[in-house]
Amino acid sequence: NSADAQINADELIVGPDGTGVLNINNAEADINVRYLTFGRAAQLNAVPNSKIDIILEDKCSIYGGQLIILPEADPNNLDLTNLTLNCTFKDGTIYDDDLMLRLESAGLDPKDTLSMTDFITDNFLLDKLVLGSDAGDIDDHAGRVIVNLVNNWKHQNEPKSTEAFFVTTLEIEAGVTFITNATTGQLPYNLYYLNGGDPKRLIIGDLNLDGVADCSEAALLISNIGVITTGAAWSDGDLDGDRDVDADDLAML
Repeated sequence: NSADAQINADELIVGPDGTGVLNINNAEADINVRYLTFGRAAQLNAVPNSKIDIILEDKCSIYGGQLIILPEADPNNLDLTNLTLNCTFKDGTIYDDDLMLRLESAGLDPKDTLSMTDFITDNFLLDKLVLGSDAGDIDDHAGRVIVNLVNNWKHQNEPKSTEAFFVTTLEIEAGVTFITNATTGQLPYNLYYLNGGDPKRLIIGDLNLDGVADCSEAALLISNIGVITTGAAWSDGDLDGDRDVDADDLAML
């Protein structure tokens, strides 16, 4: 309820087998968890701009954090549209291992035609997803946050449907990369966002997150190769999250 309220836990499970309620009544509450799970009969009541920090620590190796939404969860009982997930490096921490953040894709993927009507509660729409940190706030080292879009459970009723992750606002800072499909070079499950405009799909190579990866962004990445050798962010062309722009990033286009 108060701004100084705090939760620190390895795992926060809301409603796994029965009624579970998480009330966030103050947007300044400090909630830090490694695994966040919404299950059967889960209820999240959150005031606007509420936030949860997903803990990412080097001691966890690739098991650094997960957002899990189980099939029994009712999106109408979850105030995800008021919630920000922060998946960032903690200030002053040195990361030597690659960390993996798993995000469960629970919304119905429209595939052919994406529209504003897809950004609804039924698709477990999250308000904001923040990945990585400002390049000036983290040291240059081997560790990265590797984001993996997964679909371990069936959430939508359409039998042959594919599922996706929906968020109103997406921020990608420094130190972030994504697991991609080996054939397409894109995400295995789609991540859709608005960022104050028309619906967009995250494309590897879209440096300004405008929904298009075009020649101007490829040119920017190429111009930064060998020039930005430290402190690089996604917007500079650092697609593999190692804080520089080089041929490895170009290969991901």
